[in-house]
Order: sequence, then structure tokens, then C-alpha cells
Amino acid sequence: IRLVAAEKGCACADVWTAMGERDWLVHQDGVHANVVGNLVIAGEIFATIARSLPGLADDVIRRHASTEWTRSTAPQRRP
Repeated sequence: IRLVAAEKGCACADVWTAMGERDWLVHQDGVHANVVGNLVIAGEIFATIARSLPGLADDVIRRHASTEWTRSTAPQRRP
């Protein structure tokens, strides 16, 4: 799957590795992820999207640049 994604220029979220063969992330049916497993999968998918689309972060930074929260907290971050 990774090779096809690379050939096609697509992002590939490796949810199998993210799950790490941890039994406690699998539902009692032995097939599907449980609620915590689904959160792990969702986190990996989100991380893959975020890494693959730097424009996504740029858009968030642009939209949040003028919020009250940013104006009040950003000066504390700068040396």
C-alpha cells in the first residue's frame, strides 16, 4: 500500500503500525478496533494529513493570527 501511495503521490496513514499489535486496542470480537483503538487510528490519520498538507497549518496560523488568544499569548512566547 505504501508503494502505491508513493507512486500516486498520496498520503498513507499506517494505522496497523500505530496500533502496534496491542490487544487492548481491539474489540472483544477480535477483529475491530475498540473505542480507544479507534482514537489511535484517528490520531494516526490526522497526523498523516497534517504532515502531508503543510498548507493546512499555514491556513490555521493565518486564521488564528488575529485572535484575542494569539494576541495575548504570542508575546509571552517570544524572547
